Amino acid sequence: MQSKLQEAKVRLDSLIAKGRVDLYKPIQIAEVLYYQRVASEAKKLDLMDVEGFRKLSRGWRDLVTVRLLGKCSNSSARYQDDVWNESAMPPRMLVELDRHNQKKRGEIEAYIYRRFADRQGLVTELIENLKTSNPSHFKLEDFLAKFDSQPGLKRSVDKAYEIVTFAILDLLIRHMSVRVFVEVPSEGHGLLDEFRDLGTTLMGLSNTAFSNSSRARIYRVGVTNAADRGLDMWANFGPAIQVKHLKLSVDVASTILRQLEAESVVVVCRDADSSIVRQVMTQLPVSKRIAGIVQQTDLIRWYEQALRGRYRYELGPELLASLVRCFEAEFPQATSVTAQFMQERAYDRIPFGNDWAD
Repeated sequence: MQSKLQEAKVRLDSLIAKGRVDLYKPIQIAEVLYYQRVASEAKKLDLMDVEGFRKLSRGWRDLVTVRLLGKCSNSSARYQDDVWNESAMPPRMLVELDRHNQKKRGEIEAYIYRRFADRQGLVTELIENLKTSNPSHFKLEDFLAKFDSQPGLKRSVDKAYEIVTFAILDLLIRHMSVRVFVEVPSEGHGLLDEFRDLGTTLMGLSNTAFSNSSRARIYRVGVTNAADRGLDMWANFGPAIQVKHLKLSVDVASTILRQLEAESVVVVCRDADSSIVRQVMTQLPVSKRIAGIVQQTDLIRWYEQALRGRYRYELGPELLASLVRCFEAEFPQATSVTAQFMQERAYDRIPFGNDWAD
């Protein structure tokens, strides 16, 4: 029979295994344990009272992740607080971790941050390999397979999928020199004159300039959590872009499509899920706003054409460089910063017992 501490460790290891590269929830646990260890007896928390440290723990975690990653979680407070649910790290298990952590002077904190460093190392290695990739040899399917095949990266495959989609779309739109035109027809000139400040601010128009043009661009919405079903990218020339690498069911696809509010949406998904998206589209009014579906094979074909096709010398090097920039921005590697952090807290000098050696 497992001891209470062993049970808590199994749960912690599960959270680490399920977590993305950033490991926000395990770090939140580590920071609660750290506070408990260094706080005076008068200021220690009652770990059975989640409300007493729920908000505090988010702030402690954010201070660390901003330092180590250059960012913090922007998921909903409810999603972040799931870490203290019964299915994650409930108070009774947190108490067991705290008891052992204080007795061993930070062993569990050090364990969590060592796992964090290991996970970051996987991404660092992947990005370094990407930097040395040659356009004539790089294969998108092999690159994505690395995320699927490595347990430490598997939970971040959706972000990888989003990045490779953005990189190729952004590259092609820019190289095609696509422009977007905004024009107020003659019947709207009077209203534009009445609201000239709005016209100038919002559209770059005035009562003497009734049209305007700008470069077409695609933008990523930003970092979102695993449960988010919002849009991932939008284009200033019309469509919004929804990228989904997760396995879709009819129910999940229905929920996603119902929540789409853009007038025109392009869905990017795995080949196996495109038929489900099409099936759901026929059942929902939103289908009229789905401009098209991009499958993974489409992305692979576009990458092949950009890297080894007619315009390979113009597009290939820039595409790989764009991938590197996007991955470095999404996964800021701070190996030296992490090492310094570990040294400051003396985690690098904590001997691990047999139960926490792996």
